[in-house]
Amino acid sequence: VAGGGENGTGTNKSIEVGRFDTNFTQQVCRDGFYNSGGDGECVVCPSGSWMNTTGLSMVLFEGHVPLVPPSFCKPCPNNTFSSPASVGNESCLCDVGYSGPDAGPCESCPPNTFKSVTGDSACLPCSRPISGSEEAASICECERGFRPDPAVGVLQNGASCVECSGGSFKLGRSNDQCALCEEQERPRNFSYWVDPAPSDQYCPFLCFQGYTSLLKTPLNQYQCVRCAEVPGSNPCAAGEYWNSTCTTDLAPGCRCVYLVCVCLC
Repeated sequence: VAGGGENGTGTNKSIEVGRFDTNFTQQVCRDGFYNSGGDGECVVCPSGSWMNTTGLSMVLFEGHVPLVPPSFCKPCPNNTFSSPASVGNESCLCDVGYSGPDAGPCESCPPNTFKSVTGDSACLPCSRPISGSEEAASICECERGFRPDPAVGVLQNGASCVECSGGSFKLGRSNDQCALCEEQERPRNFSYWVDPAPSDQYCPFLCFQGYTSLLKTPLNQYQCVRCAEVPGSNPCAAGEYWNSTCTTDLAPGCRCVYLVCVCLC
């Protein structure tokens, strides 16, 4: 058995297994390592590769010439992951966002599903419609108009997503919090933010009852102005609205109250 050097392992301190034949003293790099050539150093296989005894690595020992050319770790299949010094292709596990057996093949998780761990576990669904994901996702994200509930935090399946509060908005899918609306996006008087904010609208507001909003002014400001006085009783036929007179055309800026045919504006 080979000897010499520190701990009886010869000049190569990475060598673990030794043996002797009639011609040379031979050393074999242990599984998960490869022969780098040159001075015969045994080097750990990096992440994403593996080596086992089917590809023995002979290295320089006690001044002898290497018995075999430098060896190389075998790469893991696409979309898999392995730890350094892995032994065997079964060490190649499907990466996050991909599912399949150990050693592959690994398929990407379809949209609106996720997988947050390595291995052969299945892709899991996002919490629709409040969250979703792209293909090969490791986590679900809150949809437009939704944000992670600060009291709960981000959950991998997106179940903690809640609507943006009034006076805030979010225009895309992410796990960011909603951004605050600019004050100019709402009249200073006689108005309030719609709460919660509808996901399909940008910073919506409503005027107080008895007021209606006008189109933005040249100064890029909204206004809420008092509506024309409404008759005490409904003078309009079904499907008509009060706008100074009975009409079937609701004027721009006017809105119905409780969906009845008489409108404040």
